[in-house]
Amino acid sequence: LKMAIKWMAPEVLLYNKYSTKADVWSFGIVLMEIFTLGKEPYEDKTSKEAFESIQDGYRMEKPEGCPHEVYDVMQMCWQSTAHSRPSFDFLNTFLHDFES
Repeated sequence: LKMAIKWMAPEVLLYNKYSTKADVWSFGIVLMEIFTLGKEPYEDKTSKEAFESIQDGYRMEKPEGCPHEVYDVMQMCWQSTAHSRPSFDFLNTFLHDFES
């Protein structure tokens, strides 16, 4: 079974706990992919190394050319605790306002 480990929230990998907030984590990873023009997240790490780094507090750096506001939202999506992550309503509003 192949799994997209580098896109999965820590609680999914640790406890098999799926939620909308876990999807928010993955959305943050997709935002990173967009601003790196499709580079694989944690491209210099294996899935195991990426997971261990995340557990130690590592988060990917701001991509070149990515607005600070967008990177701030990525970091919000990657909060260790699920309840600390933003809602999709917040993300929708942010992206709509950012586009304007």
